[in-house]
Amino acid sequence: MSRVGKPLKKLSLIYKQIISNELVEYMKPKLQAFVKHNFVARWQDKHFKICIKSFLVVSMVLIVDFAENYSFEAQNEVQSMHWHTFQINILVHITFRHNLHANPYDENSCILTEYHFHISNDQKHDSKFVQHCFKLHWDHIVGSGIVLE
Repeated sequence: MSRVGKPLKKLSLIYKQIISNELVEYMKPKLQAFVKHNFVARWQDKHFKICIKSFLVVSMVLIVDFAENYSFEAQNEVQSMHWHTFQINILVHITFRHNLHANPYDENSCILTEYHFHISNDQKHDSKFVQHCFKLHWDHIVGSGIVLE
């Protein structure tokens, strides 16, 4: 059991001899889910690349991911350390914007990518933390002299 009462899922390699019909029946639902997941992932990737290549100079593309409850644990903890882990929240904020001073002959210098990591030990997971991080990001944009319309 994990520390939050949920069962842990661990992968293990299992060798099993079965006939091919059983294998096909076992794999059908798993393959259907995988094919759907793969289709969605490829579609999202394709459209993200289109978005990055075609967004306007006066705009930005932002990717935000809120990773809750990242735990710091000792690899080989003694039993008494089990109750003394430290948890944090990480909000990852990736910004894509046009480089106004780019070398016109270097395609790789046209888009700037900035990474912002906001780390907090607050376990409330409320929108105030996210709003605070967005405010910090906006202050960074304004402070950098970036003009958006």
